[in-house]
Amino acid sequence: MKIDKHKLLNYVFIFAISMFLATAVYGATRAIVPRADTEGSIGTAAKKWGHVYTVDLTATNAMTGSVTGNAGTVTGFTPASGSLTLAGADALTITTTGATNSTLPLGTKTLVATDVATLSSLTSVGTLTTGDANAIIKRTLGIAIVGTDTAVAIATSTSSNTASVSLNGMNVTNAICSVEDKGVTGTTEVALVRRRAGADVYVFSTNITLGDEFFATDETINTSNDDIATGDTFTWEIKGVHSGTAPNGLDCNFIASN
Repeated sequence: MKIDKHKLLNYVFIFAISMFLATAVYGATRAIVPRADTEGSIGTAAKKWGHVYTVDLTATNAMTGSVTGNAGTVTGFTPASGSLTLAGADALTITTTGATNSTLPLGTKTLVATDVATLSSLTSVGTLTTGDANAIIKRTLGIAIVGTDTAVAIATSTSSNTASVSLNGMNVTNAICSVEDKGVTGTTEVALVRRRAGADVYVFSTNITLGDEFFATDETINTSNDDIATGDTFTWEIKGVHSGTAPNGLDCNFIASN
């Protein structure tokens, strides 16, 4: 069969022109579209595709299920329910511009910030008190009850600590007593007494008890009597001493904190 070269060249030319026009109008790959807007699907609930590889993903409605992966930037993330969980040691960074505010719904939890250069605005997470040293400082008040070369005996100390205005509103939170030489056989028991407006109360429900040791801090605080007000006086009462040999020297301290 004889081939007409002129007709063949015409066919090739027409085909090339058609491909050029299709590429110019529709691009390299034509879009896959439904017959009408919001119709159809790719895959079903029962038969899902294994993987989807794409450069951009635009969705009108909220996504359902889990989205797992890495993203350099997440824009417009507004979950109606559920939570955002960050696993590993990476930090969660919230960057805002201009007067945009960042809200962290913490509930009853505590927000702890470290290495903060400035704190210009923080609201709705409780009360911030400026210059209140009581909120961050613990104070120790102590008395040398018995000299280092003197045997401990049942008595009430003649020295006391008086609460200044800087201790007002604090509480007794801990205490410790120590001796120069340990006692032998039995224990030495020490109580803390708070005097307010002429009335004495014991601060401990269980007193400090020194056994075969140089110090003890085993008291139980009575939370009904642990509060401190300006002008309160605190003295130590030795309620019992080792039955064999009494210890020498006795120092006691208590900690006041907010």
